Amino acid sequence: IILYERTWNTEIAAGNYLVTNSEAARSFLVRWAQYEKEIPPGFSSADNGAIHLHLIRSVNLEPEKNGTCGQKYYSLTEPVTNLGELNVQGMIFCNELCQIC
Repeated sequence: IILYERTWNTEIAAGNYLVTNSEAARSFLVRWAQYEKEIPPGFSSADNGAIHLHLIRSVNLEPEKNGTCGQKYYSLTEPVTNLGELNVQGMIFCNELCQIC
């Protein structure tokens, strides 16, 4: 699985990726797609937001439930028109943690 980090911030991009046709890769993609059913009420950038949490969980840096990044992700409540510091700052830590992945 090959993903890339944007050059201007710590965000991992979800728009382009390369995967091998293997059971592990297909499982990764299916589990990532399941986040569609768990979108928080606020702006989360859909698949782009979910990939950060999914990566952290996939490499066991955070448990599936009740981890810091999961709590931050699921508590996003602000709409896209109000991306204040509190909303954005909450996920920056998780983006930076993904750099370890």
